[in-house]
Amino acid sequence: MDTPKQPAAPQPNPDLQARVAKWLELKREMEALHAQLEYARLMLKLGVVKR
Repeated sequence: MDTPKQPAAPQPNPDLQARVAKWLELKREMEALHAQLEYARLMLKLGVVKR
């Protein structure tokens, strides 16, 4: 009985990789902004005022 052949790995697409990298960078920035917003909301809720 023959062993089934494994499919070849897809070739990396430089354009796709660059786009994915940009999306991941944007996602990291959005997560950082969200964390800052949540921190500001918490400070307002606690009544902390900068002087």
